[in-house]
Amino acid sequence: MTRDTQIQELTSPEFLTDLKMLYPATSPSERKGENSVTNRNRNPWYLVAAVTFAACNRPKAIQELLKYALGETSEDHDDRLFVVRSFREALFKSGLIIGYSRTINGLVSLREATPIELCDKETLRDVKGDDPVQTFTDRGDALFVSMYNDNANHVQDLLDDIHPDMGWFSKNIGYGYVYGANHVLSQVETSYAIVAGLIAMDTPRQSAWHLQNCINGGATVAEARAVRTIAMEVAARCGIVWENEVPDVICAKEQNGGGSGEGESGGARKE
Repeated sequence: MTRDTQIQELTSPEFLTDLKMLYPATSPSERKGENSVTNRNRNPWYLVAAVTFAACNRPKAIQELLKYALGETSEDHDDRLFVVRSFREALFKSGLIIGYSRTINGLVSLREATPIELCDKETLRDVKGDDPVQTFTDRGDALFVSMYNDNANHVQDLLDDIHPDMGWFSKNIGYGYVYGANHVLSQVETSYAIVAGLIAMDTPRQSAWHLQNCINGGATVAEARAVRTIAMEVAARCGIVWENEVPDVICAKEQNGGGSGEGESGGARKE
């Protein structure tokens, strides 16, 4: 079987349609506290799938996923640009989870399949302000608390304890610069991208944190569970076998900070 044939089987229209149907049809107005700035009612299934394919080192699958998503999008330029930017942002934001080598490969594959008129030439984030570092620091503080809520201090203390530079970088650069840009992906969609990468990488401690963060950001339990299922379906199709149990949404809060940590930092294995 050729590589192209494998990719076609991974991303068959039937499979992608099944993934899309897993996410419940709900209105943004039904979500409490979603930090949405686009006012677009969309099904974010393809963002979860794209990150999972990248995490599983199947970057070419992202091309087929993009074609499918654009095929279901209107011909309006702004709508199509929004979809492509959403792919890019989901992959970029997942880089801190899945590693930049796989993120770069995913973005390269996406670029190869992107029409030239839908490519950006400038950064989406403002990096030319008077004090961009302070801006990112303030934004990181606010987003960290918004995502983690009552668990924010516990997580920050853990990161500071294991390596102070990790604590500073995570909140100020990770949350302030990378995750904090919300003009394409909302807070809850950012959490979806993070969860997809964490599930594919077989890291249950962090999966539990961010499944709860989906709820904190405004997702319903049904939506958060759908994201979990989509990521698991894609990862399993790519051959991922989990050594650790993937946390469920209902018990995610109970698992925050719990466990011995044994086996929680390694990636999933493949058969």
